[in-house]
Amino acid sequence: MTGANFSRLYEELMRKDFVAAAHSPLGHRPQTPDVKKKIESGRPFLPTAFLKGYVDPLSKQLEEVVAKLNEGKGPGPANVETVAGAIYQHTETDLQPRLRRFLAVVSDLYRSFLDADKRSSLNIALIETIPPLAVFQSDPTKGPFTLKCDEMRALTQGNIGVVSLPHTFANEPLFYGCLAHETGGHDVIHADPRLLQEMCDEAHSLFDGAELPWLGLLWDYWMDEASADVFGVLNVGPSLGLSTALLLSVFVPKLESKNPKQPALRHVSEVISDGNLDEHPTDILRLAVIEGAVGALRDLSPAIRQSYSRQLSELGEALVPKAAKIKLAGTAHAKSNRARIHKKKFNDTVPLARMQAAARLVGAMIATHPFAALDGHSIQDIETWDDTDEKAAVRIADRLQAGLPVVGLGDDARIVAGLTLAVLREPGGYKAASTLADHALDHSFAMDPYWRHASGP
Repeated sequence: MTGANFSRLYEELMRKDFVAAAHSPLGHRPQTPDVKKKIESGRPFLPTAFLKGYVDPLSKQLEEVVAKLNEGKGPGPANVETVAGAIYQHTETDLQPRLRRFLAVVSDLYRSFLDADKRSSLNIALIETIPPLAVFQSDPTKGPFTLKCDEMRALTQGNIGVVSLPHTFANEPLFYGCLAHETGGHDVIHADPRLLQEMCDEAHSLFDGAELPWLGLLWDYWMDEASADVFGVLNVGPSLGLSTALLLSVFVPKLESKNPKQPALRHVSEVISDGNLDEHPTDILRLAVIEGAVGALRDLSPAIRQSYSRQLSELGEALVPKAAKIKLAGTAHAKSNRARIHKKKFNDTVPLARMQAAARLVGAMIATHPFAALDGHSIQDIETWDDTDEKAAVRIADRLQAGLPVVGLGDDARIVAGLTLAVLREPGGYKAASTLADHALDHSFAMDPYWRHASGP
């Protein structure tokens, strides 16, 4: 992969309007009777496990849930379309094939970390094993997000989450890489009691005595998002760094009504709401977190790790202005019991290199630390990207680049990774490679243990 190819693919993607709004069949302020009717129309399409864990609890609490979401009092950016669309979008004929590919990837990524047999052999418990549902949001400005199983439990007393993507991503399997962050990351992390808290604790231990005394607090505050990126690496491999850089450099400028000629990542983190600092690490630091995780992949050969680390480092240098500094503005709050500083209002400018070094340490720690929440195991004892995965992804990339089918040649993580590698080798083949990847994901849905019997009336 070269910087020139990254720029060529960036130019291809910038021609697309990823922030175009679509009409929601529920309208601006949905009413409970209309929502109930739409939910009932989608019920026959969902397997029993999803009816019991999602549809039935939502239906019982529907009036309260609709009122809460209409008032903007639900979790995160969720609205009525988020929780109801995950059911009724199964009835939309044109959207159905795309939704099923989305669901196939979500199921595959989720199950890889939560496989009951694997966890039983490691003596690791979990609170939920059913994969999240999926929805394409009519308002793309919300970006990719997930309503985690614990958030849905608080909202509806159900135990299944929802992953949301902009409707403009429906024909772009390349962007399914971000599902490794949403589903293979957030959803999985919140399915393990105490894990996130323990990772926040370790952020403080990592930076005890550091020159910048607030680094532990900052990475504690950023931990949910940083760990989701690391889990994503363990699921779809080092190519996550490349697809994340593409997503951020293309989608963020579109949100900000910008059309830069060259790809770039933000090196500023600002207030997002209520005076708080953005809970995502600064864009350029996300690449460094991923680089740290890649360097810690114990079952990937050193030469491959070093090659990807070099690519990510060079890409990071190319995507920020020379001599850039990280700018932080807003308040961060500690989640850890170990915090020495529990709250800080940032208005700081820090050298980029220093912050990238800290981000790499965080990425490596998350990927390698033995956590009590996992019975003393590291995350890689459950799932990691290894030489076999990489070989399969490269083979898929070779075939996609040659215009050959890849059905049945790998799981969804390997398909998404292979597609990323293929289109960065040959950006001009983006459309053809995407179509071939779609065919492979159709097959994956047909074989999925949760969805293979789904049909509808």
